[in-house]
Amino acid sequence: MESYPKEIKIKETEKILLRPAEPKDGKKIEEFLLKIPSKEKAVLKEAIEDAGDIESWIKEAGKSVFPPLLAENEKENEIVGIVFSRKSKGKQSSHFQDMILLVEIDYKMTRLSALLSKEYFSAVLKKKEKK
Repeated sequence: MESYPKEIKIKETEKILLRPAEPKDGKKIEEFLLKIPSKEKAVLKEAIEDAGDIESWIKEAGKSVFPPLLAENEKENEIVGIVFSRKSKGKQSSHFQDMILLVEIDYKMTRLSALLSKEYFSAVLKKKEKK
């Protein structure tokens, strides 16, 4: 966690800040999720509709191996991507984890998805190595 926030460059003129989610990010995450079609949000498998739900979700997700990692366009002051893991629902073993990666459509053809998932995996591995 000490290596965050971290700035990455995804386009020649655009920089994105990567940082762990905090409960105070509820409103920004809510605005991000509102841009995602309901059909695509179904991957979340839980109702996350407003800032209160999101704050609870962040606290719960923060209990996992690593808290959700946000990609934030500081210039626009908005969340443009999020990645997190959680125990797989319906699996018998606690060894199964799902990784969920959501990126705003405007960033679909950039390197953001790859960079965000790579960063998340690296952070999780570093945390596990310290145990």
